[in-house]
Order: sequence, then structure tokens, then C-alpha cells
Amino acid sequence: MRLLTDSEHRLRLPLRLAVYVVTVLAAAAVVTYGIVGSGATASIVVLATVAAFATAMLVTYVFRRYLDRRPWGDIGMSRPGRRELIGLAAGFVVGVAAIAAWFGIEMAAGWAQVTGWSVTARGALPATLTVVVGALLVMVRAAVEEVAFRGYVFANLAERMPVPIAALVAAAVFALLHLFGGVTSIGYFVAGMAEFMLFACLLTAVRVSTGTLWAAIGIHGGWNWAQDYLLGVGTATESDHGDALLHLRLTGPGWAVGGTGNVDAGLVNFLALAVVAVGVLVLARWRASSGERRASPHLVD
Repeated sequence: MRLLTDSEHRLRLPLRLAVYVVTVLAAAAVVTYGIVGSGATASIVVLATVAAFATAMLVTYVFRRYLDRRPWGDIGMSRPGRRELIGLAAGFVVGVAAIAAWFGIEMAAGWAQVTGWSVTARGALPATLTVVVGALLVMVRAAVEEVAFRGYVFANLAERMPVPIAALVAAAVFALLHLFGGVTSIGYFVAGMAEFMLFACLLTAVRVSTGTLWAAIGIHGGWNWAQDYLLGVGTATESDHGDALLHLRLTGPGWAVGGTGNVDAGLVNFLALAVVAVGVLVLARWRASSGERRASPHLVD
């Protein structure tokens, strides 16, 4: 047992994190597919997504309370008050702005072409509902990932190592899980790892500077929504363009726009991350000017 537990009789950190990540992802997946089954309406998908979030929160609470024996507050998922909701909205705007910059650069450089939009294929009302419901879906899914990686995983790592190192380790776990089975070459793997780790570190910076996960959830959700539901940047390599409002076709070089299934590994993506970095600085400045300090002392002091 000494090999498995630490001086506080808890599972050792690497084992505890591995068990947590597998448990929370598996539990969320089981709940999602148990509700959705082989096919479902939009309302069922929303129900399944919300249920998966509730399941992830419950699993995280049980791990934090009974395995970590640490305060829930260190996770960063505080009750939503006025400032938390403002942070959520501001983060969402930052995420959308980053993808808008990505889209604008590709269009201006002639690296992408709009070939249509879902209103023509589906009709105005269904297309609009898809985009609106998509916003809810991506925000809930972003909340699950933020609670798991910038919340639980980061909080555990920050107990044992300096915050910058903890942020890098948590980012590496986040990146590997996102890239698992989804890259076509070593070059795209390296670029994808760099992109996802940078994105994760920026979200961690928001979590630390604001003291909560709300603004990070907003950035993450806004990024995914604009990428996959609004501007079609993330679905440009899919033959049916997914649920995106705009149907985009990439015509630029792979090093700039990424390859098939690897749009996150192009240079333009890193320019979009620069927009996120600016947003992080603005959010940190806003937080500092508010005079509130809700984060755990060992994370920010």
C-alpha cells in the first residue's frame, strides 16, 4: 500500500489523477450515450449534455471530498454571481473574437472560401435553432473540461509543484487527450500539442488571475461555438460541414490552415491564440481593478 498511497494515506498524485480522468470521462460518456442512444432530437442531446455535466461535477466533488480531502473551493467553480457571469460573458466574447480573427485572416489571404450556408440547406428556423442550441451545448461541454483540467487536475498538481509547472503538466494531459487518435502525421502532432498546450495554459492563466473558472469556461465555449457552429472554421474539412452556419472550404497551404482533420495545427490558429492572450491580459487587469481576491492563496499569492 505504501507504493500506492502518500503520507496522508491518499492515492499518490499520478495514480489519483489517472483514476480521476478515466472516471470522469467514462462517467460522462456513459450518461451521454445512455440518454442519446443511437440517435436523438436536439432536446435529447441538450438533456444528455446537461446530465453529463452534472455527472462530472458529482464525480469531481466525490474525488475532491473523499480522495483528496481538500476544500471544494480550490477547484474554482464558485457560485455564479454578478462578477462571475460578467466574466463568463467577457470570456465568451474573447473566444468568438479569436475565431473571427482566424476566419478573417484566412479569407483575406485567400486561404478559405465560403461555399454556402446552412440556411439554404436546412431553412432559416432550423439553422438558427442549431446555432443557438449549439451555444448551450458547447458552454456545458466547456464547463466539464474546465472543471476537470483547470479545476481538479490543476488544483492537485499545484499542491506539489510551482504553478507554472502545474499548468504545463495539466496542459500536456489536456492536449494528449484531445489529440489521441486524431492526427495524421508527426508534424501535425507536434503543432497540435503546441496549440492545445498554449490554449490550456492561457485558460489556466485566466483561472488563476480571476480566481474562478467562469471566464475560462466563457473563452473555451466561445472558441468552440464560433469554430464549429458559427463560422465553420473547425468543420471546413468535413464533407457535410457539420452544424456550422457558414460552409467553409480551405484552399490555403497546410502549414497555414492545417490539414484534413488537423485545422487546429495551422499557423493561423496560433494567431487566433494571440487574440486570446490579449483577452487574458484584459481579464486579469479587470480582475485586479475589481479588488476581489477569491482564489486560493497558494495559487495567486
